[in-house]
Amino acid sequence: MSPAPGSSSALPAACPQLAAGTALVFWSLHAIEPGRLTTTGPCARLRHPKYTGYFLVFAGVVLLTLHLLALLSLLFVPAQAAVARREEADLATRFGGVYRAYAAIAGRFWPRWRRGRD
Repeated sequence: MSPAPGSSSALPAACPQLAAGTALVFWSLHAIEPGRLTTTGPCARLRHPKYTGYFLVFAGVVLLTLHLLALLSLLFVPAQAAVARREEADLATRFGGVYRAYAAIAGRFWPRWRRGRD
């Protein structure tokens, strides 16, 4: 049986996701410089740390509320993935080989710990 929305049994699963996601979003907002290729801080291992943070927050909200309407937040995941692909095409055009080399070591939404794997 699943825990009731807002119950204490849902909190251990939801709180770390909400906290990690929120921290990653704010760290990204602080670290990313518009118009520049940022490859340090949260971008050292993730090409889109802000979106990864959003995904974690969305998942945390679903776990915390355990409500069908909360699942609607997950509809934003494919939309953000599409935006990320467009941003990457733009970055590859603007920064060329430098961006491609960075993309080879930093995962799109999940950290890459070994070279060449996403």
